[in-house]
Amino acid sequence: MSSQNPDSPGAFERKLTALQNGIQTELPASETYNILGQTYTRDQLAQKTGGYLAASTAAREARSAERTAKQARDRVKPEATEFVNAVHAYLVGRLGETNESLKDFGFTPRKKAAPLTGEERVLKAAKGKATRQKRGTLGSRQKAAITGTAPSAVTVTNPDAGTTPPPAAK
Repeated sequence: MSSQNPDSPGAFERKLTALQNGIQTELPASETYNILGQTYTRDQLAQKTGGYLAASTAAREARSAERTAKQARDRVKPEATEFVNAVHAYLVGRLGETNESLKDFGFTPRKKAAPLTGEERVLKAAKGKATRQKRGTLGSRQKAAITGTAPSAVTVTNPDAGTTPPPAAK
């Protein structure tokens, strides 16, 4: 058995529906009713309750419509994104990636990189040199300058020489 929150909009809407049904079926039309210091006839009570019920129903239907619309939007978003990206690629190919006309289509043109100042160029070169030194990176000329002498003979010893026989020649 599930328990429902009595303060939820659905529970309140059910309360309003039951109240309206009770007013229309159980209260005599000939009497007047004093509610919160105001006098109502049965039809006026039903109308006021119906107004509250209409507002609650409209809110529920709006939430449902919003949920449905969001689901529809989320279903088409991947296809729409692919289409927008393809149009952007086409426009960049046609107009160029730095063309200011891309703004008319809602795209930001690529900015040209600002030229480096003298201080920034020196800093960039120093960082590059430090990185190459730390990683041990060599250029092609530095690699070519490294030579070694080939050993004249190599001796291999097997510590487990007595346990495994050598493979048979085929």
